Amino acid sequence: MANMDDYGVLACSNCDYWNTSIHHNLIYDNLGEGTWKGGIYPDSASSNLILHHNIVWNTGSRALFLNAPSEFNHVYNSTFIGGKENYLDVMPYGVDGYLSAFMLFMPQIAHDFWNAACAGDIKKAVHIIETCERPFFDDLCKSADADFDALIHGAMEIAGITKRWRRKPYHSLSDEQMEKVKEFMNNIRLN
Repeated sequence: MANMDDYGVLACSNCDYWNTSIHHNLIYDNLGEGTWKGGIYPDSASSNLILHHNIVWNTGSRALFLNAPSEFNHVYNSTFIGGKENYLDVMPYGVDGYLSAFMLFMPQIAHDFWNAACAGDIKKAVHIIETCERPFFDDLCKSADADFDALIHGAMEIAGITKRWRRKPYHSLSDEQMEKVKEFMNNIRLN
């Protein structure tokens, strides 16, 4: 999968699945390269899937990506950890909450996003994704050459919450990497 550009850990496309049930899965750590990598990814024209009791995280751009045109897909009793962009994707299906890593070190970003989403201000919600979430979790991970979890711990140290050091085999940010995180956090604009 590492050379594919458009895929998921569990991907399907262009088919009527006749109420096929995908359930009770742990799907995580999609480490391949790609623009549209994800967890559960019913691509174009995937219909009549039942997705329930799945837990999906650390799978790239989206934990769940329901691509259009698709219809009659049912998703319930699942946990998808995939960021604010993923939340906007599933909002039309009745999602009523989300988790935000920013709550740990810059809670105002999480509050602003939630308030915009609840008010139906999609323009503001997308602005927060484009100016905060993508630059932090995509661009900064690459430029600092750091994994997601190490980045979170580094940001929490900068915010004065805890130290960044973690036990082996987990990676901790170097002082040089911490400078990049600090620069990013100082330059983020909340408006």
